[in-house]
Amino acid sequence: MLSSLILFLTTPVFAADLTCQKGSFRMPYNAETKVVEAQTYCFNEDRTELYSKDCQNRKCTAFTVDIEVKTADILDQKSNPGFNLCRKLGGKPELLEFEASKEWFALDRCVFKDGSFVSTGELVRHYLRPRK
Repeated sequence: MLSSLILFLTTPVFAADLTCQKGSFRMPYNAETKVVEAQTYCFNEDRTELYSKDCQNRKCTAFTVDIEVKTADILDQKSNPGFNLCRKLGGKPELLEFEASKEWFALDRCVFKDGSFVSTGELVRHYLRPRK
């Protein structure tokens, strides 16, 4: 697991074009799927990144928390490192599906008190990247 995380963090990240649209989310809730009202969100071409509209330029709460994070702080054999980081930043992790091109894609995200959100993979990439 650690080697996969290191590979993920050292893979070059290029600014990808994002598509923003109004769409719906589906979330598991007590063994049922709850559909959340439509809202605007942004995603990358392969649907592996998800942002609230205000996070698409990394100017939201998710990317502005002034905290130093070490791999050991979030890596744990029993839980998701992205969820651990989300909680450390004051967010709430969620599993969900989002609609894009009339298809549903599964992902997780971290939601902050101001309503902004970002996929947890992007949080990990942002906070564990080498700082200059």
